[in-house]
Amino acid sequence: MKILLAVDPTLPHEDLVQHVTSRLWPKNTEFSVVAVVEDVPDEFLPESVPDLMTRASEHAEERAELTASCLKASGLNALPYVLEGDPHDTITEEAIVLKSDLILLGAPRREDGFPFLNSRIARAILRHAPCSVQIVRTGTLRKVLVPTDGSEFSLAAARSIAVRQWPEGCEFRVMSVVEPISASVRFLDPPHTNSTEAGMLREEAMRHTQKAIAATETILADAGFTVSDHVLVPIDSANKLIIQEATAWNADLIVMGCHGRRGIKRLLIGSVSESVAIHSECSVEVIR
Repeated sequence: MKILLAVDPTLPHEDLVQHVTSRLWPKNTEFSVVAVVEDVPDEFLPESVPDLMTRASEHAEERAELTASCLKASGLNALPYVLEGDPHDTITEEAIVLKSDLILLGAPRREDGFPFLNSRIARAILRHAPCSVQIVRTGTLRKVLVPTDGSEFSLAAARSIAVRQWPEGCEFRVMSVVEPISASVRFLDPPHTNSTEAGMLREEAMRHTQKAIAATETILADAGFTVSDHVLVPIDSANKLIIQEATAWNADLIVMGCHGRRGIKRLLIGSVSESVAIHSECSVEVIR
């Protein structure tokens, strides 16, 4: 397995290191610890610090080497290096070159000053990365929330969980959000939008949601995992409810597919998955 671990030179690395070293990775997993120095045109550099880029490169190199050394101390195979360019383009292109299976990012920070993995950059990586992407916010890994809508993309996320090794005692909770009736009836003629029709559509949406939960639980159970609980959430905004459930349950990680049941118009990165990844208080992994 090949992991591209993008290090933000402006952020602490402890949580990222703790998260990586607490996970059980396949044998011979390779970590490329990458720090990107963003290009700044000379005309925008303060005259009083002409060596700003040099110092930035040195700092990025130190951070990448420090992070890699921490991984090596835990028995992982890690190689540090520094790249220059636009961060989201550089990371995405490097993932293609390395044929990465997963990109690990530190949590986005508010866009003040010159942050590296700010929300703009994280969003771009989530949208354009050739592989799965995880935004890491916590070093612990005890509770994993698995949102599903029954789509092949959601089931792919469940299968990704099923083939991994997880820390002993790790809990899994499956959740699903009932699809709003308004989305189902908006293409129907007015005569079909009466209360009886709406009730039938609501029942169908509920049945589909229950099947989605059952299918995901089956995948995890067949892999030998115990699902501690499942949650069927009433109709509302999916991204908000996923974040709320993760917060209420104190989840350490959310694992979800990049698309949803209604494809590009529903859960495309840039909508629910992207919103959860950017705004959640815990780590989020978006599976391709």
